[in-house]
Amino acid sequence: FVCSRPDKETGGYGPDNLWAIDTGKYLVIECKTEATTQTIKKDYCNQLSGSVNWFKENYVYPNECVPIMIHPSKVVDEVASPDENMRVMTEKELTCFRKNLRDFYSTLCQNENLSDVNKINELLRIYKLRKDDIVNRYTVKFERKD
Repeated sequence: FVCSRPDKETGGYGPDNLWAIDTGKYLVIECKTEATTQTIKKDYCNQLSGSVNWFKENYVYPNECVPIMIHPSKVVDEVASPDENMRVMTEKELTCFRKNLRDFYSTLCQNENLSDVNKINELLRIYKLRKDDIVNRYTVKFERKD
């Protein structure tokens, strides 16, 4: 994946991370791993919505994005207005993602796997690190607070 850090590169505009996962398909990611609240607050949802707007201004149609919030909770605060397509990577998904990345690289570095494209593709499949796996395996739909 090609990735960048627009927030750092532009002096505060855009998402924390932007991943190009396919031609015209991106992940707009806001990282809130330092959060300690039981819900995703309004400010965080607004920040992610702002990042989606930034994406739409800088990557015109037909480019599309999936907004992702990395947060300890998948529950959105009752006063928050998340993007309807927002996905959440909670601690559980983040831990699984990290483990699979580490295991992938550990296996990749063995037995000359680095030069075998078929083996690399097989490992990406085994460790669920293909483009569709990122959203489908490592994020969940947000829930509303009761």
